[in-house]
Amino acid sequence: MVKFGLASIKLDDTNWDILANTLGAATVWIGWIIANFMTKKGRLSGDSGN
Repeated sequence: MVKFGLASIKLDDTNWDILANTLGAATVWIGWIIANFMTKKGRLSGDSGN
C-alpha cells in the first residue's frame, strides 16, 4: 500500500520498534548464554551431577 501511495508510514516509529526488538532479542540471547554456561558449571539447579 505504501508503494502505491495509498498509505503513509513514518519511519521514526518503525526505527524505534526495530531497535526495541533487536535489544530485546540480544538481552534474551545473552541471558541464554549465561544460563547455559552456569548450568554447565553446575551452578544452577537441574545439574545432573556428572
